Amino acid sequence: MSRRSFLLYGYYGRGNVGDDAMLYGFLHEYISLFGSANFAVLRGVSSPKIPAEAVDNVVFVPSVHIEVLRWLVRCSAFLIAGGTHLSDYGQPRRSFAILTRILLLTSLAKLLRKEVYLLGIGLGPFRTHWGRLLAHIVCLQADGISVRDRDSVVCGQEMKLGNKMVHAFDMAVLMPLAEKQTLRNKQKVGDILGVSITPVHSIYFGKPELDLQMVDKLSTALQHWLDNHPGWRVRLFVFHADTEHNGNDDETITAGLSAMMNDPSAVSIVPYMSDPQEVLAKISECTAFVAMKYHASLLSYVAELPLLILAYHPKCESFANEIGLAKVAVVSLREILDGDAEIRLNMLAANPTDFIGTLEFAASRARARLALAPLNREV
Repeated sequence: MSRRSFLLYGYYGRGNVGDDAMLYGFLHEYISLFGSANFAVLRGVSSPKIPAEAVDNVVFVPSVHIEVLRWLVRCSAFLIAGGTHLSDYGQPRRSFAILTRILLLTSLAKLLRKEVYLLGIGLGPFRTHWGRLLAHIVCLQADGISVRDRDSVVCGQEMKLGNKMVHAFDMAVLMPLAEKQTLRNKQKVGDILGVSITPVHSIYFGKPELDLQMVDKLSTALQHWLDNHPGWRVRLFVFHADTEHNGNDDETITAGLSAMMNDPSAVSIVPYMSDPQEVLAKISECTAFVAMKYHASLLSYVAELPLLILAYHPKCESFANEIGLAKVAVVSLREILDGDAEIRLNMLAANPTDFIGTLEFAASRARARLALAPLNREV
């Protein structure tokens, strides 16, 4: 039997905890299920942290055209592991660039007679005909697809993807530490409210002035939380570092939020960490979490924390529905600007159990393993 070789496409090694967590979970689970394979992983400015058992089987490839083509020729399959790449949400130019890039890569892979797999992905939402068409063509070329939530399943059914698609879960929960991370065994270090934010209005809508308004509302809500809960601390997490200087990072907006707080001794910033398992460990020290980044929500769910989601993207609401989170635990962008985040924080303080998802963690891990099901064949 020949040894399989994959070219992995994703936002890896670009200072984003969530994408690196999905890669970590995928590599760990693949080797656990199928044994060794060769992985060429497209990366950004750095090489992401990967499981020790995968180190000897991974080559990191810079995302330049000649290198991508060279490794695409050498691999047996082109694979996207996780992420919301197939969507046109936000600014059209940005979405069009991402979708056309993926379409070119998958089309070239098929011309070279390579297999194509889309695993654990988010599919949609689509606001334009061209966005849906480009994504549909990508999906039609895939040899296997697994999606992470029911909204993506519905989108795939509308595309008539049929038996090609598996309803799975986000592969970040497959990280080995995630299996052990529960409220029963974590080390408590006091009452901590974890927080993650991102410059959503700048990235998706080109309106940085709304990010300033958002930070103002959130700083007021968090300061009132500290005033009303003596002894508590706020821990601000940077999930996306400023590695590419393109304005998509969380560092500047997080620093701005910290600076607006009246009690700096009660507020700390957890800078970006390249090991997603270390981030999970830090989150598990918290008592509750306010999450804007998608994987801040997911890792808070893994740590079994009361969770208030600041839904900066439809995928956040999809995740909330997937884990059975009550509607009261999800705040829209409009509601944040209207000051509703503080109201929901007060509700979280009064009834934290109302902010915990009903999906059992064992069930989400079992479903995440299904993300790799399309690869389950003799090699």
